[in-house]
Amino acid sequence: MNETASSLPTTSPGSGEAAPETEQQRDQRMAIIGALSELIKGKRKEAIETRAASGIEKIWEEDESHYLGDQSATGATMSKGRTTSDGLTETKKKPANRSTVFLKITAPYVDAAAARVSDMLLPTDDRNFALRAGKVAELTKFLKDMRPADEAGNPVA
Repeated sequence: MNETASSLPTTSPGSGEAAPETEQQRDQRMAIIGALSELIKGKRKEAIETRAASGIEKIWEEDESHYLGDQSATGATMSKGRTTSDGLTETKKKPANRSTVFLKITAPYVDAAAARVSDMLLPTDDRNFALRAGKVAELTKFLKDMRPADEAGNPVA
């Protein structure tokens, strides 16, 4: 790391401009940038694969279709097991010879919950925040005290 920092162009004290970069310094800088970009690409690819393997995209798509009231997207559903360790499993609906009803109740419940949370966090009839003086003012008396302090912060006599 120190090698890299010392090989980067430096400014001369009075000019304010960077010294011209040599070919070797440029190649070294480009190698560092290339290695960094490969590292970032690897991390990004790993994150994409992990997210795809988790199945969260399917859950989000299903949730959005239920919110919008799209009845056609309810062919397969993700259902939660009985215990917390069971996780999510995909269940396919059996074809029925009778009619099925799709209740469009998700959007009103989600909207009501969002309104309730916003009312709790940002009430309209009361102040949603308050400013109070902190305890920082007590620390100013210690600014001019040059005595050493123990681990608890108390001055040593």
